[in-house]
Amino acid sequence: MHKLFSGRYKKTGFQPGEMLYTGEKNQEPNIHIFQYNEKEVIETDLKTLDRCMDVNKKYVTWINIDSISNPLLIEKIGQCMNLNSLTMEDILTVDQRPKCENFKDYIFVILNMLRFNKGENNIIKEQLSIILAENIVITFQDGIEGDVFDKLRYRIRENKGRIREKGVDFLFYSIMDAVIDEYFIVLENIGESIEDIEETLLSGKKESIVRLIQGMKKDLVFLRKEIWPVRELLIELDRNDSRFIKDETKIFLRDIYDHVAQLIDTVEILRDILSEQFDIYLSDINNKINEIMKFLTVIMTVFMPLTFLTGLYGMNFKFMPGLDNPIGFYILLGAMASITVVMLLFFRMRKLI
Repeated sequence: MHKLFSGRYKKTGFQPGEMLYTGEKNQEPNIHIFQYNEKEVIETDLKTLDRCMDVNKKYVTWINIDSISNPLLIEKIGQCMNLNSLTMEDILTVDQRPKCENFKDYIFVILNMLRFNKGENNIIKEQLSIILAENIVITFQDGIEGDVFDKLRYRIRENKGRIREKGVDFLFYSIMDAVIDEYFIVLENIGESIEDIEETLLSGKKESIVRLIQGMKKDLVFLRKEIWPVRELLIELDRNDSRFIKDETKIFLRDIYDHVAQLIDTVEILRDILSEQFDIYLSDINNKINEIMKFLTVIMTVFMPLTFLTGLYGMNFKFMPGLDNPIGFYILLGAMASITVVMLLFFRMRKLI
């Protein structure tokens, strides 16, 4: 029998839809507990773990620990749930690759929660460890304030959708679905930033365009690295014959798999768009260089005959045609002006200038 812990508690001041990020780690972990069925919801916040108690089978139980900053607390939870030592090590070791492990008494999944922080214009990454066992789901967060579960909590409280009618495996699916749905929001914000780059290209303001494109490429490589293992994770869950996941819930997990495939396609499309934008930028730079070279070539070509004439009459010969003519200098200037006009008209006719 799996155990649930009890201790001092306090009521939360939650507001639906609220999601904050400060970039700071929580000092003390908060243990948030949902126990629900079709008729009622019991919601509790714990600050300490005093003892273990039996999980009430009348309820689906979701325990969320919002920080792993206290290893002793995590160790107590592991003892209550009889978690494998390798599982405990994975929970306490952040920045791991998403994966799924099947044990006799539970299923262990690691996912990374990704959120887009518009204030700092960057992606927030937080490791999420999920334990699915008999009638209970436990989630361990990395410790960054805020998460992606506000809508899910609201659905449980207000009995929206089908989550209160389903079992613990559907809660497990809903948690993963909430994480994956946030990936779409991250990609949507990156897509908007790529559109801004395109507008910058068209406006001609290209001072920092290379830095922006390279930054976006790094973000997309990061997302690709995070999303691809999730696909493998979902394949493993689909093939898994564990008693904790019903066949009817696997249909929903396959739906998440379709979402992940869509995310991968979107990442590849955005990478292609960025590559095209960079090619457009390089092409525009080359065109400008060609325009400058063409202008310089025209100037050089126009001055070649003029340089020849000035060099010819700059030779120190005593007898040269026109030297004794009072208007010889003006005749030479007129000839040079005529040559310049004729050559400019010729270039104009050929659309070189």
